[in-house]
Amino acid sequence: MDYPMICMDARRAADAIKSCRIKSDKGDACALAEMLRTGWFTSVHVKSAGTHQLKALLGARDQLVKVKRSLGNQVRGLLRPFGIRLPSRAGMKKFMTAAYHSTRDDPVMGASIEALLEARASIEAQLAKLDGGFKELSRRNEVAWRLISVPGVGPAATLAFIAAIENVERFKRTREIGAYLGLTENRYQSANTDVGMGISKQGDAMARHDLYEAANVLLTTVKRRFALRNLRLKLIETIGPKRASVTVARKLAVLRGRMLNYGAHFDAAVAAGPKKRLARKGDSEFKRFRPSAMKRVRTERSERATRWLQIQNLRSQRPHVKNQFGG
Repeated sequence: MDYPMICMDARRAADAIKSCRIKSDKGDACALAEMLRTGWFTSVHVKSAGTHQLKALLGARDQLVKVKRSLGNQVRGLLRPFGIRLPSRAGMKKFMTAAYHSTRDDPVMGASIEALLEARASIEAQLAKLDGGFKELSRRNEVAWRLISVPGVGPAATLAFIAAIENVERFKRTREIGAYLGLTENRYQSANTDVGMGISKQGDAMARHDLYEAANVLLTTVKRRFALRNLRLKLIETIGPKRASVTVARKLAVLRGRMLNYGAHFDAAVAAGPKKRLARKGDSEFKRFRPSAMKRVRTERSERATRWLQIQNLRSQRPHVKNQFGG
């Protein structure tokens, strides 16, 4: 009779074994056997070889991006002591042109900057090849072809999410995907102590980073209006832009999990909900969520609260003073 193989979570098993006072191989084996007997362990999903190959390809791209960013920062750092500041938001050609022109009269600095820029250009060429391969792979993969229909999500981010989830049926509820990727709140609570510690940051860091970036792209780049984008606009005013991005990233993960579960494409008209909830450019709701408008509203509220406190203090001292707000 064939029994299914169960892979235990090594980190949690190690924490349980550390509770033993004496460390020995026999004691570790007994502890593992007791954990299996009582069911006091956490099983992990064993991914296929193809998923591991995809994660290796994504890891290589991520490493190239880090090296490219590091070389660009190195060029800026070498030029800054000489009073040369390169444009912060410039493309590859503009960046290289500005760096070359700034050091063309100095042979020593020109040689060092040229070497770094040539290395950065070669890395940029390798990244372009990998991105082309990701686009071709996402076209041939039916699952990736459906997920890439979500606004703000590219081929690399889609493949990273597929590699992290692999089989959505292993989740009882699709909203567990947000906790699996570390996008839920991490809290320490004991008696009167209750401390919020941000998000848990467990699971695949690459997929979590891509979801967070996609949530930011929904506001900065995507022009279509649907429920997730409107939700982020509303949350910016109440909880701030970073927490709003985390919330939208978690809901975006759940949305993509449901798309995997039902085999559906993204439809902005369906996801937008009722028309009255949509904020258009001429509506007062849209103006209220702009940064300048938000700052003005908060300033007016603080001024009104300050005036109200002053009036209350005056009324306590002089009961005959009338309230300016109609009191």
